[in-house]
Amino acid sequence: MPLRELVNKATNFSPAILQAATVISIIGLLGGLPVPVAAQSTSPPPIKQQNSVEELLQLGIEQFRQYNLTQAKKTFQRVLALRQQQKDLSGQAAALNYLGEVYNDLNENTKALEVLQQALTVYQQLNNRQGQGEVLDNIGESYWKLNEHPKALENLQQALTIRREFQDRKGEGETLNNIGVVYIYQGQFPQAVETLQQALAIRRDVKDSFNEPETIAWLGLAHLSSGKSEQALELANQALTLIRKLKLILWVGLLQFQ
Repeated sequence: MPLRELVNKATNFSPAILQAATVISIIGLLGGLPVPVAAQSTSPPPIKQQNSVEELLQLGIEQFRQYNLTQAKKTFQRVLALRQQQKDLSGQAAALNYLGEVYNDLNENTKALEVLQQALTVYQQLNNRQGQGEVLDNIGESYWKLNEHPKALENLQQALTIRREFQDRKGEGETLNNIGVVYIYQGQFPQAVETLQQALAIRRDVKDSFNEPETIAWLGLAHLSSGKSEQALELANQALTLIRKLKLILWVGLLQFQ
């Protein structure tokens, strides 16, 4: 079905149907694109021996970016075990935070909260404010996926304060994006549009091209949910153009319309 027709039909249905329609539209228009080998393979490629915990951590980050969540989880668990052996508290907190992100993407959000709270406690012990900001953002994501929207906003607003305190522009864009998503789920579409526009401006300013399509897609969904199908269509096409330009086919999985 053409994107315009699907978007127009979707405006007559519930938010859940609107989300599904948006995803189907994006996937449909991406149908002709080549899928990376890593995404096509049913089994992960062999992993070379890592010479250090830091290399193992970078491997986990790469697996996570490729949306190879099962392997990323195993890798971050190995990193955590090694950091515990080394009694490296900061390294443990970082590994726990990455694990929480993976659990969030696996929709194991209760488990995500468990490990993220551990990470937050360690960062608080170390008085690491920037680390706390990163974890609070991920805790907010856990809560909105569990439909606990007030708790989500509380943690995200704390994260936003910290990220602005340290002039972490990329982190600020990420947190604003997540706040906008919560507003969508609450049905507060004008607030969602305003917040997501701020997030998009920052992501463009810091050249965060990998995450920019996510914000554009959510902004499109906010317009679609408000009955503004033309704006939604334009934004969906912007997201697709950027995905094609940057060959970010894996954003089909990463958009997280759940």
